[in-house]
Amino acid sequence: MPGPCSDDLRMIAVEKVQAGESRRSVAKQLRAAASTVTGWFQRYSDTGPAGSSPMGGCREPKLAGHRIWVLDRIEACPATALAGLLDLIRERNRPDAERRRKQ
Repeated sequence: MPGPCSDDLRMIAVEKVQAGESRRSVAKQLRAAASTVTGWFQRYSDTGPAGSSPMGGCREPKLAGHRIWVLDRIEACPATALAGLLDLIRERNRPDAERRRKQ
C-alpha cells in the first residue's frame, strides 16, 4: 500500500476543485482516484486544511502479556529454544489449559 500523499498535493487538488474543475479531471491530472480527491475536498470543506492521518503507530508487542512468564522459563532453563517457548505459550493459551492446570 502506498504512503499518504503530501499536503501540497492535497491543497493543489482542493484549489483546482474550488476553481471549478471537476473532481475527476483533477484526479486524472494528479494520477489519483476520483474518490480520493473527493475525500480531500470534503475534508477540507469540513475541517479546513488538514494533513494526512498518521499511519501505523506504536502497538504493544505480541509477547508483552507473557513477558514475566517467558523470562521465568528462560531463567529456569536457559537452553530453551525460541520454538520451545512458542510451543509453551501455545499450550498455555489453549482454551482447555486452565482446566488442566487446576486438575
